[in-house]
Amino acid sequence: MTLNTFIEFGSKKIIMVHAIINNKEFSLHHNVLITNDTFFEEYYESIDDIINLRYDEGYSMEIIDIFKVRIWNMDKIENEQIKITRISRSAISNPFMIQKRQIYQIIPLKNNIENTKGFLTMDIETIININNSQIPILITLAGFKKHFLVNNLNTDKLFDSFFNFLVENFSNHINITIFVHNLGEFDGVFIYKYLVKTIDSSLINCIIDEKNKFIIISATIQNLEIIFKDSYRIFPCYLIELCKVFNVPGKLSEYNPEFNNLNLLKDKTSKLFNDFINYALQD
Repeated sequence: MTLNTFIEFGSKKIIMVHAIINNKEFSLHHNVLITNDTFFEEYYESIDDIINLRYDEGYSMEIIDIFKVRIWNMDKIENEQIKITRISRSAISNPFMIQKRQIYQIIPLKNNIENTKGFLTMDIETIININNSQIPILITLAGFKKHFLVNNLNTDKLFDSFFNFLVENFSNHINITIFVHNLGEFDGVFIYKYLVKTIDSSLINCIIDEKNKFIIISATIQNLEIIFKDSYRIFPCYLIELCKVFNVPGKLSEYNPEFNNLNLLKDKTSKLFNDFINYALQD
């Protein structure tokens, strides 16, 4: 960023950095808008989450042989339509670039998603049992605004009801895709344990990384292929941060530690229990 060639190549520019490892080239991070006034720390702050994900999630980045940097001059009118996915703070201070950010920001669907599309999201809530281990007690399914509650702490029946619901409602589909945030380290463990106990192993396929974290879990049940994917690998941040980015309602409240106690299930008419259900549905 001190080279005259770089400084003179427009005051506003898009930086695209690629890594070359073993003669293979791949994108190191999203396209980022910077200016000649952008400090390196500002630039790195806008990309450090994806950089850390590349290292942590097993993208074989122990040694990068070469960095290849490409620059687009955003001062030129013909380049104004290039897609911007990250913007440094110093660039945001420019009103022109704020307008650009609004144009190219991913926009969430405002209307209710049609259930027939075969695209859903789900979440699993757990609780500490008497053996001091986490067990699933609630599954929430977006698109239907549906929840499945455990009965007598029988987690197998909990998942039975969940998968039966999917089969019944998507019998006219070949497959459906369900995104789960942090499938790799949390929800996927419970999903996989249930599947290997209840259906033939030949009907289950998984993609895992070198740290044994789930990337994809798929299973065929009654001719319906159900594909679970980890949305954290697309958006490597907490759900609350995603809500801020997409400008949609976030959590209803801070997490209540009482949600992680067996006493929660004793009175299903209590305010605490209803708060828990609503909290989980919002997640």
